[in-house]
Amino acid sequence: MSGLNKDDIIRMVREVADKDKVDPMHNDMVTLTVDELNRLLAAERNRTWTQDHWTEYERNIAAAEREACAKVAAWILKMPENDVSAAIRARGNDAA
Repeated sequence: MSGLNKDDIIRMVREVADKDKVDPMHNDMVTLTVDELNRLLAAERNRTWTQDHWTEYERNIAAAEREACAKVAAWILKMPENDVSAAIRARGNDAA
């Protein structure tokens, strides 16, 4: 659950907690049943991650990987700049 702040976690805990029980948050402690915890973990596993969720480090790693792939495409096609390399580099401009 990296990249989540305290408010995100509290919101997620309250979403999975049984509504007819006491508030799962008290004194900065979380109380969940095993079923509620399973729902929380399932929701996190099924979450769709976009670049908005990425840290700056993850964005930098993705950019370096795209650049390396573009260079390999240029080397394979024996052309310093080509449509494949340009398409790979353009992936960094995608919002998701």
